[in-house]
Amino acid sequence: MAFSVEDFHDLIRLLEQRPEWRAELRRQVLSDEMLALPEIVQRLAEAQERTEQHLAELDGHVAELDRHMAEVDQRLKDLTLAQDRTEQALSKLVVIVGAHGGELLEFRYERRAPAYFSRIARRLKLIDHYRLADLLDDAIADGRLTEEERGAVLAADLVLSGRSQESHSDVYLVAEVSVGIGIEDVARAVQRAGIMAKLGLPALPVVAGESIIPAAEQMARDLGVWRVLDGRAEPPDVLPGRSMGVSER
Repeated sequence: MAFSVEDFHDLIRLLEQRPEWRAELRRQVLSDEMLALPEIVQRLAEAQERTEQHLAELDGHVAELDRHMAEVDQRLKDLTLAQDRTEQALSKLVVIVGAHGGELLEFRYERRAPAYFSRIARRLKLIDHYRLADLLDDAIADGRLTEEERGAVLAADLVLSGRSQESHSDVYLVAEVSVGIGIEDVARAVQRAGIMAKLGLPALPVVAGESIIPAAEQMARDLGVWRVLDGRAEPPDVLPGRSMGVSER
């Protein structure tokens, strides 16, 4: 018997009245894949929801990472600025130390003169600038010195008086102090010692410091200049490193 339109409408009404028949009808009409489609769609929707949730969490982590990176960048900038300030401070300190290195060394030799210069003379006493100026002024007054010579001696780094170890007579020591001794230091010591000798006592030229260049070394030996290197006294006729003296170390 043919299935008419009235029959179809009757079937629809029956399915509306009997919902349990609709599930059975679907099983009969649809394939297994089609029947599973709603569940698949539901799973896809749930997976999509979880994916969106994970993406939202990932966005949060990325934002947090961006904040941390910004903090790190700022700290690096702060460290760079601090390093620049430190390097500038160190550079200034190096300049200051370099500028005052000679003065500090001069003060060291002045303070330790009885030890450093003891091989040259004993009973050493520093002639301070006031006493030295008086001596020089008296020499100018009686015509033994000129104003230029007075100024040259007053510019000497150290002027000492004592008893010569060699002659056991009174003597002056005229010392030029420099970290690195050059030929100019040797020349000044010789010139100023020669001027001091005009005051009536022998005067010995001395150069003192931490090192001496070869040309100045030879010049000192040729002109009879004592060398006191790092606290060790070396007579003019002794090669470097063969003398015996007092060292701070």
